Amino acid sequence: MHNGDHDPQVTVIGLAHSQWKREDFLLIEVSLYIMTFFRIKLLGIIWRMFWQGVRKNMSEKVVVNNITYEVIENVRDGWKEASFLQRYSDILNKFDYIVGDWGYEQLRLRGFYEDTHRKASYDTRISTLTDYILEYCNFGCAYFVVKKIKSTD
Repeated sequence: MHNGDHDPQVTVIGLAHSQWKREDFLLIEVSLYIMTFFRIKLLGIIWRMFWQGVRKNMSEKVVVNNITYEVIENVRDGWKEASFLQRYSDILNKFDYIVGDWGYEQLRLRGFYEDTHRKASYDTRISTLTDYILEYCNFGCAYFVVKKIKSTD
């Protein structure tokens, strides 16, 4: 380089940077924040799908006491039909959903109602399932959810 000559790339960047306004930096900061937010959301989805082993199996059905249930969620291969049938109790007939969770190699079953069911207390509504899993189940446990299929008779 000769005296007085500048590297064109450095000059352009220098001039462009000196002409930036505070709003430009704010726009870049907001853009980076949004990109990071969506990247975290995407990583969360990938984490749940692959590392935690979330699997939905919508086609599996089981009949107990002339009531048909459909497996609507099967997390970490928690669904074991033989164990469900062995552990099932008649008291569960009244519920719209049954959640089974595994802890210390024991299956625990709990019933839940549709949110609009007249007998549903706050704790027995299916919308509180996440709270139940987080508060009462072992961290990272395998579990499943079966839904009662309404008969067309």
